[in-house]
Amino acid sequence: MSLNDILSKYEPLDGFSFDDLLRDLNKLCEDCQSSLNLKAEILAMSFSEGGFKEWNSFYGPTSSWARKNTGELIHIPDKNDITSEILDYWLDRINKTDNPMLKMRYSGLVWDFGKLVTGIEPEFREVKTVFIKSAYDAVKKDKLEHPIIGVEYLECAILRAFSLNNKVLIDEGMNILIKYVSKYSEDQKPGIWALPLRLLIKHSKTIGAFEMNIICDNEDRFERLYKKCLDRGKETDVYAHLLIDEATLLADYYKLKNNNDKILDILSRTLEGVGQSFALRGAMWAQIMLEKMQDVYRRYNCDKQANRLYIEIQKLGSKVISEIIPNEISLPLDRKAMNDYFDYLLQGSNKEVLDTYILEYLPRLSVEKERQKEENAKAPLLDLAHTVIYDWAGMPISHIENGENGEKNKLSYGIYRRMLILSFLMQIHIEKMKEKGIYTYDSIIDRFKNSELIDDKQRIQLERGLKAYFDADYLVACHLLVPMFESSLRRLAALCGVEVMSANKEGGNEYKTMDVLLEKLKESKNIPDDVFIYFQNVFTDKFGWNIRNLISHGLLQSEAFNKTMADRIVHAFITLMMIKVEPMADNSNV
Repeated sequence: MSLNDILSKYEPLDGFSFDDLLRDLNKLCEDCQSSLNLKAEILAMSFSEGGFKEWNSFYGPTSSWARKNTGELIHIPDKNDITSEILDYWLDRINKTDNPMLKMRYSGLVWDFGKLVTGIEPEFREVKTVFIKSAYDAVKKDKLEHPIIGVEYLECAILRAFSLNNKVLIDEGMNILIKYVSKYSEDQKPGIWALPLRLLIKHSKTIGAFEMNIICDNEDRFERLYKKCLDRGKETDVYAHLLIDEATLLADYYKLKNNNDKILDILSRTLEGVGQSFALRGAMWAQIMLEKMQDVYRRYNCDKQANRLYIEIQKLGSKVISEIIPNEISLPLDRKAMNDYFDYLLQGSNKEVLDTYILEYLPRLSVEKERQKEENAKAPLLDLAHTVIYDWAGMPISHIENGENGEKNKLSYGIYRRMLILSFLMQIHIEKMKEKGIYTYDSIIDRFKNSELIDDKQRIQLERGLKAYFDADYLVACHLLVPMFESSLRRLAALCGVEVMSANKEGGNEYKTMDVLLEKLKESKNIPDDVFIYFQNVFTDKFGWNIRNLISHGLLQSEAFNKTMADRIVHAFITLMMIKVEPMADNSNV
């Protein structure tokens, strides 16, 4: 079979898969090196449809990845494989084929990549018109594999008709789109029915003639979804998500019309509809949906309504705690290996043993990154999951997703989790040191003796905090030692020439927050990166342990002030005492 035979096979077909055509073309690939035409056809059919943001094009690569050693992005196929000869071939094929799907693809590729190949903005106005009309014709044939493909074709073609400011093509596309959506839209398929209203919101002046038709359709759908939530919400939550989708579309429209009363009515009914599934899906799901509704309210400047939902979220906290199922695991430990491990750690003088203890449980950023990478590799699906972090009262306080800062936040949370896991080793280590008289109140308080980082007037507070720690009164110890740590950090900053105060709006001064101080100390190179990450995670990172902020805002219950937390606070405090203060250079001319 020749190339012409294959193209002739697909020419009369109203609908087909480009993957099927590509497979047939690849059967001829032994001639690929000698046939420019075959190369051009294979390349044309290899691109994926639907939009590729990085290239600002409708056609994009089928697969992409980054080289491990260089980070270079690799695309298959790559737009850089398109030559002027291939572009000329596609231009020729536009005129030779009458098949709208083929004509659309050739003309679309020329539109997307013509400037890349020629180096200038070509006058492809005729080609652009061909692309739009071919997309319309392909949809009107109604032989596409799935209705969503037709929606994608129409969206791209109509938007490009807007770019040409061609009112005739815009109106033609909108007429086709409204009929197409009317035929294929189902309440369970927002991907089909959302496009007309999205286009109306963005281009209301140009397509105002279609406004009543589009709004009536969407308001009718909102009423149906709202009623389904009321009628079936106790047995399924599917309509809750669809109702929010439709509500936000309509709210966007009424925001354009400055109709706040309509927006509030829509969102109030949406909240009522979503609430029907709370009992079915449980308190965690309910909290997530209420947070989602808060975001929706805020999107339309309904801050009062959003803030009121905090009360409902808080009420669900106790139920969330009851829904969380503890997951316990047991690890077999080799007693001899454990004893050998601690015997090694307990070698040397008392000072050397304490120094070893401090360094042993100080997270190393490079090691933590490798551990995080290993965890992600072992559980790739878990790595993709949305993680919600709850406080002791069952309130959702943080969300970890795969967004812009996702990896950084996952690393912080991973360091925190691994510190918790290693806390049992830390406690064994401490008991071993206590048995040898190394880890005592006197030996620890000696670490703070004559330190410039401790205000003499606050030493009593420090002593009482450490005394409470060794008396196992961890609630008192944590409440006394955490603010003492922050005070010492502030003195370190001042001694290193870092500003500890900033001007406020009233013309006075106010102390910088602990997280800002840490950032400034890191910038000034007075805190090593590993120590910075450690202090940040333990005290101020909301994706880490975040002890300072949780205590300061009264967000911890009594049970949270346990030995694990107290051990870590004391460990961090002793680590701070090991930092040598570099004296500021004397730049005076005296």
